[in-house]
Parts: sequence; C-alpha cells; structure tokens
Amino acid sequence: MGKILDRILEKKEKMKSMDKYDENREKFKEIMGKPEIKISVELPEGYENRKKEFLELQKEEAFLKDVSRSIGRIVKKHLKKKKP
Repeated sequence: MGKILDRILEKKEKMKSMDKYDENREKFKEIMGKPEIKISVELPEGYENRKKEFLELQKEEAFLKDVSRSIGRIVKKHLKKKKP
C-alpha cells in the first residue's frame, strides 16, 4: 500500500512541476516571443454529426495553413483601421 501511495504522490509532484514549467514557458513566450492571440473555433451549426472530423482539423497542416493565412489578412485589416 505504501508503494502505491508513493507513486501517486510522485506523480502529483511531477504534474506540479509540469504545470510550473508550462506557466514559466508561457511567461517567457509573452516576454521574449512574438505576441499572439489565442482564438477558439466552435463547431458550425448544422455540423453536429461531424464532431470527430472537426476535432481532427486541428492536426491537419493544410487546414492550419489556410486558417493562419486567413486570420493574418483579417488581423492586418483591423490593425490598419486602428492606425494611430
């Protein structure tokens, strides 16, 4: 029983370490990296039966490339509107 408890506690410590690492990585990226905005995309109405395919899109290179290009154009458009 003691070994199981030790493993559970060890795993919790590793998770805390990973959480701390992720937090520090995000802070570093924020300070040193390019600024970024995270946007969530919801499954379009009428496509509820294609949930699995929708979720797989986040792994497809072609989809990510298309989204990046499209969002890039939209961001530039909005930033030009707000020129000081």
